[in-house]
Amino acid sequence: MTRMSIPKRTAEQQTFPGIDLDAQKTLPLGESKYASSERTVDGVGPTNLGKPIRVLVPDFSNPKRAKTCLEVDFPIVPVNALSKLEGNAGKPIYQMSKWWARRRSSVFRAMLIAAAMQAPLRKNPDGSSAVDTDGIPLPDETESARAVWDVYYANHQKAGSFKHLKVLDCFMGGGTTLVEGSRLGFQVAGVDLNPVAWFVVKNELACADPDEAREFFEDIESEVKPAIQPFYATECPRGHGGRWYYDGGTEDPSDDKRMQTDFDPLSVAPEERKQYRYEGPEVIYTFWAKHGMLTTWVRSQNTHLPLSCDCRKEARS
Repeated sequence: MTRMSIPKRTAEQQTFPGIDLDAQKTLPLGESKYASSERTVDGVGPTNLGKPIRVLVPDFSNPKRAKTCLEVDFPIVPVNALSKLEGNAGKPIYQMSKWWARRRSSVFRAMLIAAAMQAPLRKNPDGSSAVDTDGIPLPDETESARAVWDVYYANHQKAGSFKHLKVLDCFMGGGTTLVEGSRLGFQVAGVDLNPVAWFVVKNELACADPDEAREFFEDIESEVKPAIQPFYATECPRGHGGRWYYDGGTEDPSDDKRMQTDFDPLSVAPEERKQYRYEGPEVIYTFWAKHGMLTTWVRSQNTHLPLSCDCRKEARS
């Protein structure tokens, strides 16, 4: 029996009943009506990146209002491509808790913009807006998706186009809808029976004093760092190691005693390591590259080169 080989279709080639994908073509976040062809002067990034671009918002109290972009079309291909890039990459605001069903924030941002933004209107040959028999403006199906994608990276919170609109998520879970809505300038509210969800979202959206947070983390660091510092001491790329010092009991670092090169900080009990300090290259984090090897990033205190190795002398010469 011979098996027939069927080539795998790309996402852009897949067809779905009742959905016309012919205009979406291939797309690496570029091309077609679903992405803006405009770029910054240097060709990197969209022109509206971070700009306070105001958009039209329909009057939702008017039954004859113009349709929103979401009711007409959606830039599903570029948003899907962006979502793949985003993956489960950690964004700081979402890292306070490991939520079991965290949704892609890029998808929610695009949906909220499309749901609140008036779709471009179809024009008559004389330039007037086309309307149906009930006097409702007709949307331009060929421009609605592009309109959303063109302002995806704009600063809507600063523009204030959505500040009078309210978003309610009655099953808020990890709060992606509320966080992205807040970022866009909506008034947001959420409900969930799960007390953990409530606690997570409450803190995601809470205001914080940067100085208070910094002081809090410095206090944690002063307690934790001495105990775990031995695990982060390493060598610089040229093979030079750092140096350990024993606290001399004064605030002047020059009074501290330099330890021998064979000193092993792990031989000191964790609760006694506060008496020692380290100067030199440190491992800041390690990670697994996809389908690759473990990579380690190293930093040097205060400068690009370790304070206590010969690299500085070599750099000056």
